Amino acid sequence: MDRSPFRYEKKVVLPVYFSGKVNGYYTTEKLIFDWTVLTPLIIQHYYVDGVITKPIAPNQTEEIIITIDPNYVGYFEQNYSIRGTNYTETSQTFVIKYNGERFYLPLIEVLRGIIAPNAFLLNCLFEMNSLPLYFTEQYELRFITITLHIFL
Repeated sequence: MDRSPFRYEKKVVLPVYFSGKVNGYYTTEKLIFDWTVLTPLIIQHYYVDGVITKPIAPNQTEEIIITIDPNYVGYFEQNYSIRGTNYTETSQTFVIKYNGERFYLPLIEVLRGIIAPNAFLLNCLFEMNSLPLYFTEQYELRFITITLHIFL
């Protein structure tokens, strides 16, 4: 399988897996989504009847704020099977250690969160030559500062 995201029919897409009960049986379906649809999708949330704009958080979830120390971050790739299917994917994940716990952050979420935290910016990524119109970058030792410029 191609690495995610990948090009398909002149779009940048990635596989998304939905699990649920159909006619009394649990099933997992693989759908190919345009990458710009990622903005409303939230990992490990529930969606009902194909409505992707109303995520339902699983029970016992909480929001936490962590400080990421580059000395305690590792990058890992690992093949895994999608539960209940014959599909396999490659996990591209950052593992962050904070206060004695490990947090797993998918690479795609890191990129989306930094470069395109909303649908407008995500769509800009796929317009020809649009990044220089909206972003400037400045490089310093071990740091890159990306500034967004929106003209109203």
